[in-house]
Amino acid sequence: MSTGTVSRPLAVPHLTLPNADDHFSAYAPTSAYKQKIQAYRESIDEELRGYDARIGQEFEERVEVWEKITSHPEKKERIRLRAEAQLASEREELVKGLESDFQHYSKVWLLEDMALTSAMNQK
Repeated sequence: MSTGTVSRPLAVPHLTLPNADDHFSAYAPTSAYKQKIQAYRESIDEELRGYDARIGQEFEERVEVWEKITSHPEKKERIRLRAEAQLASEREELVKGLESDFQHYSKVWLLEDMALTSAMNQK
């Protein structure tokens, strides 16, 4: 599953999870759709946990280096705050990309699920 950022704008940018009511009031998502969404959410959670673990380890290694470079407490604190802000900004960008991907794929999968359900009901 790709986690790259969707390059085109979404039709509904505020969409967090498509709702069948947006399309057909009688439609209820299938269990396959729900399982796909749950698996994708879990993969996003796993990716963020992995990212946080890697970044946390890198940050601690940097702290050790900073403490060797300077003994001035105020300078150490400024460096730490700047690094924390940079890491928070990078994580925020990652989360935005993952949310955008989730919005895109969940909408596509919902429309596919609805089309499949409609086709099966017409048989």
